[in-house]
Amino acid sequence: MKKNIGIIAAIIFFTLFIVYSGFETIKVVLGPSLTITSPQKLETVHDPLVTVRGTANRVAFITVNDRQIFVDTKGEFATELLVPVGYTIIKVTVRDRFGKEITEYIPLSYTLLEENK
Repeated sequence: MKKNIGIIAAIIFFTLFIVYSGFETIKVVLGPSLTITSPQKLETVHDPLVTVRGTANRVAFITVNDRQIFVDTKGEFATELLVPVGYTIIKVTVRDRFGKEITEYIPLSYTLLEENK
C-alpha cells in the first residue's frame, strides 16, 4: 500500500513538472505580443498631442519612437507624443528578455481645423 502511494506521488510530481515546464516554454516560443488600441492606423487627428495606448505581454523593453516607456501590471501602456502637421509615422517596438522583437508602425496625419489656421 505504501509503495503504491509513493508511485502515485511520483507520477503526480512528474506530471506537474511537465505541465509547468510546458507553460514556461510557451513564453519562450511565443515571444512578445503587442496590441495598439489608439491611435488607429491612417487616422486623421486634429490635435497635435496624440496618446499612444495599447497592451504588451511578455515584454522586457518597450519604446515609442525610440523612447523607452513602461507597462503597468496588466501589460497596458500609454504615452503622449507631439506630432507635426502633416503625415507622421509612430514606431512602437517591444522586445522580450530573450531578444525577440516586434515593431509596429502607426501612420497618421495631423491636420489643423479651420478655426486653428
